[in-house]
Amino acid sequence: MNLSTFLKQFVIEKFGDQALATLERRKTLWADYGCLYALQGQGKKLVLKHYQWPEEDSIQDEAQRFAVARKRSSFRNELIWYRDMPMAQQAGIPLAYGFEENNREIIIVLDDLESMGFVCNPQPLRSHHVKACLEFLVDFHIRNLNVNEAHKGGYWHLETRPFEFDKMEGGFFKDNAQTWDQTIKNAQFKTIIHGDAKPANYALNNDNNVIAYDFQYWGQGIGTQDLVCYLYSICENQKDWTSYTNLYFDLLQQQMEFFEVEGGKEIVKEWKAMVEVCKNDYQRFLLGWNPDHYKVSRY
Repeated sequence: MNLSTFLKQFVIEKFGDQALATLERRKTLWADYGCLYALQGQGKKLVLKHYQWPEEDSIQDEAQRFAVARKRSSFRNELIWYRDMPMAQQAGIPLAYGFEENNREIIIVLDDLESMGFVCNPQPLRSHHVKACLEFLVDFHIRNLNVNEAHKGGYWHLETRPFEFDKMEGGFFKDNAQTWDQTIKNAQFKTIIHGDAKPANYALNNDNNVIAYDFQYWGQGIGTQDLVCYLYSICENQKDWTSYTNLYFDLLQQQMEFFEVEGGKEIVKEWKAMVEVCKNDYQRFLLGWNPDHYKVSRY
């Protein structure tokens, strides 16, 4: 394997010379900007995420340069999550065992979920898997209510997609995009959202316990945004959409009452009223990013 000097030095200093020999490449990351490795360290199996990106000056296309900068920012956002944020210690989130960065590389070492009996992105996705993931989201959103975090979560809000938005044809989704974006921004009740809550970012075990990962787009938002992102990946008809939307809000109401959250009913009411806004906002993203994507016209 062709390992960077930065990566080799990190592994040796953090886990010892013998750990370097255990590194095994599992897969490449976004656009080949790094790799995911298996690693033996601290007496257990771990995974190491190594992000590496080119110099911006080497990219001529302005839109591509913006996309790479957005992705590079997401790599650092994930580093900040595991290194600095107390929420990363909550149940259902992988533990971090080390991290480091320089001007062109980021390293994060995490639990190896498969060695702990979890299956990442189980297929086929069953209704009990969906319920478990929605239960995780409800718990995550309640635990992180009113956390003071300035940056927006998610990868699809308007600030992240200026070039794609400009290319969109006029019509309902483009004409109303600013209004939807502002409506979400002005929501009274904020929480921390995962920001990329698709099924591929959850692992489940035989007891239906859930661990979420890939926190590259965490930030402030409303729970409905995570819900919509998740449902867009799994719902094949309006019946499924309605059923799972109702399930999320039923669970949210139950947990608000259980934890005696102040203003819980108002939070549920506001987020539920945002379903169509968030749904349209996500559809706007899809139409700008890839109008032929299978999610665009599923129902």
